[in-house]
Amino acid sequence: MLRPVARKGDGEVRILIEQHRVCIERVIGGAGERFIEEQPFEALDADAFADIAGLVGNEVPSLILQPPDVLPLSLTFPKAAASRLSAAIAIQMIEIAPVQPELLTWSIAERRVEGGNLHVRLAMAKTTRIAALRARFEEHGLCAPPVYAADPSGDVRLAITDDDSRPVIDWRGKRLWLVAAALLATIPFTTLVGSAILIARVNAAAQALQPDVHERQAMRRAAQRMEEQRELLSPLYGQPGSAAVLNALAKRLPLGDWLRQIERRPDGSLHFTVTTLDEAALDAALRSEPLLPGIRVAMRSERQDGKVDVDYESDAP
Repeated sequence: MLRPVARKGDGEVRILIEQHRVCIERVIGGAGERFIEEQPFEALDADAFADIAGLVGNEVPSLILQPPDVLPLSLTFPKAAASRLSAAIAIQMIEIAPVQPELLTWSIAERRVEGGNLHVRLAMAKTTRIAALRARFEEHGLCAPPVYAADPSGDVRLAITDDDSRPVIDWRGKRLWLVAAALLATIPFTTLVGSAILIARVNAAAQALQPDVHERQAMRRAAQRMEEQRELLSPLYGQPGSAAVLNALAKRLPLGDWLRQIERRPDGSLHFTVTTLDEAALDAALRSEPLLPGIRVAMRSERQDGKVDVDYESDAP
């Protein structure tokens, strides 16, 4: 059963998917309420969804994902990459994402410029996980809510958009034939009629070639942009792959610990944060990993749940 817990109001309905429980936050008459279901989201039955529907009412709730469903990822680019940030992120995602990038849904949570570098923080989650959560609501007759990632700067919308393309009707050929017909009807002399037909054919041929010319010009411009992008991002290509590092971290982390975020800097060094119950066991496990040379603790902070967030740094391989 959902149990209420008092909280400060914030003017919205939020459903927080935590690892072992589900929380619903809402505001009524300026007073905030927090309801907690002490079981995982996957274990909720029809009665639990009926309770959720009663709490949500006519509002459109926000479904908030948290670690381990959400993996914050930090990237650093040259400042000049700002104009082509999406392409730069896509290239890095191929190398550093824990799964194939096409299986992930991600959004930019924060971007900031420091000196000559552009620092970007992403929030990402598995697309199948998002679809499964939304499907559970639909199975119980509720509208699938929009999905967000919990972030210190505020909830980040994890949106999937589809391109909307519409066919364009080309009337140029028909217009030329109408012009030719008008010329045939108005010019009485055979020579002039023949001349008009020839002119119409030449114009038609010229306009028929225009799409090819425009397409070649567009391809040339696209190739030039890709070359500029390659030159801009070339410093990133020589860095060692990070997939092996992520796999090594996943194997080394003690049971119950999880990776909160990871950042690879331009020089190849790593900065990552792990939430742990046993700092000594975590430290011993990570220091024995050959893919983390010179690993050291940069900062630690205690959490309210008794666990500790430990920030690590490593040298460039």
